[in-house]
Amino acid sequence: MHDIERCRRLFHEVVEKGNAVAADLCVLHRDGRSVPVEVSANVVEIGGKKLIQAIFRDISRRKAAEEALQKEKTRAEQYLDVAGVIIVVIDADERVSLINKKGSEILGYEEEEIIGKNFFENFIPDRTRAEAHSIFARLLSGQDGSLEYFEFPVITRSGEERILAWYNTLVRDEQGRITGSMSSGEDITARKKAEVQARSRLDHLATLHAIDMIINSSLDLSVTLNEFLAFVTTQSGWDRYQSTPWDTLGCAITSCPPWYLDGADW
Repeated sequence: MHDIERCRRLFHEVVEKGNAVAADLCVLHRDGRSVPVEVSANVVEIGGKKLIQAIFRDISRRKAAEEALQKEKTRAEQYLDVAGVIIVVIDADERVSLINKKGSEILGYEEEEIIGKNFFENFIPDRTRAEAHSIFARLLSGQDGSLEYFEFPVITRSGEERILAWYNTLVRDEQGRITGSMSSGEDITARKKAEVQARSRLDHLATLHAIDMIINSSLDLSVTLNEFLAFVTTQSGWDRYQSTPWDTLGCAITSCPPWYLDGADW
């Protein structure tokens, strides 16, 4: 018999308490293979003598199923950890029940510091927290299909905000009841910054093009300047009739063009 020391402890426990149960013991089959068993033992009295009666239950199938389940769990965790996006499961009470390695890295916390925490109270910026609570409630209602994807920020341990593109699906129990959500979040902060910079460059080029069109639209300098100033005041929000662009630009009165000094209607 294998696990000799555990069997001895079981024997002494039965003698002291009258009964005992032990799982995960092994016995050696006559063909040499090890068989996992669960042992239930108790003291009985036969013919005035106290004896220990033990029942050995073969739990090979149960152990094999447990080992297969553990392998699947380990494999799934490995898949989650190599993913380049946050994977997070948030239960109906808004607490985190699972997060992968990438999620821990982006948020700046160890996994054990995140699990069990209210996701929205701890990892969403104050300014968007109320909206996040509302979105989650609508998602769990199962009625709003538009929430399968949305962009929303998180706040890291250092206080930095990161913008994530969230893809969401509902988690259900065996009865089909919604128990939470599973979401993958891709960090798109750099992409968003690049989009803003690209829009800024396009706006700048459009402005330069408009100025070029104004300059080349007339040979009359006063007309050209008049159109140019109208364009500048429109773009900048100046009121050309309350404060002149030349004054706003800090132009000395003596350096203003002759048509301006002559009171031209610009």
